[in-house]
Amino acid sequence: MNRLLVFPLLIVVIIATAVIVTHQQSSEQKINCRGEVSIKRNADRLNLVAAQQLNGGDGTLSLSGVLYEGHDIAGYLSKTVSFTYDRDEDFYRLKSGHIINSPQMTLPADKERAWLPTFFIDEGTPHTLEIKPYGNHSWLIYSHTVPLFICEKNL
Repeated sequence: MNRLLVFPLLIVVIIATAVIVTHQQSSEQKINCRGEVSIKRNADRLNLVAAQQLNGGDGTLSLSGVLYEGHDIAGYLSKTVSFTYDRDEDFYRLKSGHIINSPQMTLPADKERAWLPTFFIDEGTPHTLEIKPYGNHSWLIYSHTVPLFICEKNL
């Protein structure tokens, strides 16, 4: 009689384990995407391409772009920030780690500080993003309550 109960119980345990593992994997969202954003201030404009990866508490965010003052190019932006993060539902609390400026980076430091949050400039700086799924292969990236851009999955 005990042997007859062992097999069904074993099946139930295996199914329950599979459900729990699947739920845990889907709740830890892995994001690997890129998006484009253009920020205007009067006649000036910063055009950016952002690529980011978030996975298991670690992430990287790469920015490349051009700052225009009127119609003239004021400098080129190219940097990568590694960071750690913790997540509470759609809110991601980031803390910048290593920041690497590319050799193509020609944007002067004062202009960089005027256009970018300190998260992209000073190591150890916190930053909060809200990241909401937007369809199957993209996310809507918010800073506080302001939608910044749609980040599409790298396929």
